[in-house]
Amino acid sequence: MPTEFVIVRHGQTDWNLERRIQGSTDIPLNDTGRSQAEFTREALREDHFDAIASSHLQRAEFTAATINQQHGKEHHVDERLSERGFAGVEGWTVEQVKAAFDSFDAIVDVESWHEVTKRMLDALTELAAAYPQGRVLVVAHGSSIRALLGAVQGIPPREVPSMLNCSITEIVRNDDGSWVMTSFNDNSHLPESLRT
Repeated sequence: MPTEFVIVRHGQTDWNLERRIQGSTDIPLNDTGRSQAEFTREALREDHFDAIASSHLQRAEFTAATINQQHGKEHHVDERLSERGFAGVEGWTVEQVKAAFDSFDAIVDVESWHEVTKRMLDALTELAAAYPQGRVLVVAHGSSIRALLGAVQGIPPREVPSMLNCSITEIVRNDDGSWVMTSFNDNSHLPESLRT
C-alpha cells in the first residue's frame, strides 16, 4: 500500500545564518527557526499524520515536536535521519571550505553521499512498512534530504537544489518500492520575513 511522506527541513539555526557547516554538530534553533517551526505547525494543522519521525539532532527534533503539538502522534527519533557528517570542517563557513578544498567530497572522513542515501532510504522504507497507506511527517536536514531526493529522482544529490529552512517536500513510496516526488522545497506557508 502506498505511503505518503511529508518531508520538512528543520528551522533556522545561527550556523545556518552564518553559513557554517553543521553536520552532526548539535546546534539549536534560533528565534527565527522557532518561529518558522510554529508557522509550519499551523500550516500543517489540518493535515493528517499517522506518525512523526525526526533526526535525533535538536534542530530537527524540536521542529518535529513543535509540529506534533497539533497532532499528538508517536514521534520516532532516528539517527539515520541525521545530517551528513562533515568531520573536521563542521563549524567552518562555506566560504572557508571552498577556499581550502575542491569539493566537500575531497575532505577526509566526510560521510559519502552513498552512505547518507542508504540510511535515509532504509529509515523511510521501514516507516513505509510500518504505516502502509499512511501519511508520515519526517523532519530532517538539508543534505540528508537532498540525498534522499536524489535517489527518488535518479540524479546525483549534489544536483538537487539546496533545501530551505522549514520547507515542505512530499514524496510517495509505491507498493512496488518505487518513489515519486509530488512537491518540492515549498516554503510559501512562511511569511516573507521568515523565508530562509
